[in-house]
Amino acid sequence: MKAHLVFCTVLVVLSSACAAQPAQVSFDVRLADGRTTFRVGERVTLQLAFRSMVDEKYFTPAMIVDERGGEFDCYRFEPSGPMGWSDPLATYFKQDFLLQGHGWLGRPLLKSKPAEASLDLNQWVRFDKPGDYTIKVTSHCVSSKSGGLYPLSNTITVHIIPATPEWQTEMLASIHTRLERKQEQEAAVLDLRYLATPAAIDEMTASLREDNYASRELRLGLFGLPESLRQVAIASMAKRIEEPNFPVSPRFFSTMSFLHVAPGSDKDSIQQQRAEYDPVLWMTIFSSLPGKEPETRTQTVQTLRRVGNNLHDSEIVEKMKTLEAPLEH
Repeated sequence: MKAHLVFCTVLVVLSSACAAQPAQVSFDVRLADGRTTFRVGERVTLQLAFRSMVDEKYFTPAMIVDERGGEFDCYRFEPSGPMGWSDPLATYFKQDFLLQGHGWLGRPLLKSKPAEASLDLNQWVRFDKPGDYTIKVTSHCVSSKSGGLYPLSNTITVHIIPATPEWQTEMLASIHTRLERKQEQEAAVLDLRYLATPAAIDEMTASLREDNYASRELRLGLFGLPESLRQVAIASMAKRIEEPNFPVSPRFFSTMSFLHVAPGSDKDSIQQQRAEYDPVLWMTIFSSLPGKEPETRTQTVQTLRRVGNNLHDSEIVEKMKTLEAPLEH
């Protein structure tokens, strides 16, 4: 099942049919903190609220999450305005992702307590040029006991201004500071994900040394970069491979692999391009092993073993045999 299909086909709230918008339910969308002006590369957070005039007639997912492409991804965005925006993850979500639907009816909407959610618009819309943009936000999150899904929509307007080098430098410095504070780390990671500068890219590739929350978010930040910065990201990752103290993780490998997919490729083409490039990347990483420090070499070998099991290149098969021997430190 494709992760980017409408919520009707993902959540399966007992029905695949979407009904007309009910008059008894409202859908409010506003910009966090009341701001309307943002810089190119700045995180744009939306606050959403679902309200019902009657109790327990309509339902929302048990978990209204803020991630794109997951089981509970029930939002769609339609920008209008200058031709200075794009879908940063359009190619990424052309792949097939296995989603496990729970079939939950969800939680009832109550008059006294709206269902609320917060999400970053940047996951769906990347603003590359200044201008005034109107975004239609459509939700497929509300259902009824009979199983019908109700599309609800509203609009917001944002004013995008240029990002000055001074602001970008200050933002990155702020991110560095907040990454050191546990309670602020998550917000700092998200700000870094969308900053889209060469310095920010270097920070993002550095995070891929292990598989954790930061690397999961920041790999998507690398996938969502403007085309003009893709080669910057690839060059930064190539530099990481050669660093003695940088362990190549499975997430690093898959990220580097996808960055070599041509934007706009369809599902079959994505698979073909990665199948052709992955053996090249594997051999490149294998060649870096002699220069790795003992601990990072061990971790990198583990990645090569894991990835190599899925590759059937004859040269890699032979190299894999050498990895089965005890490592010499």
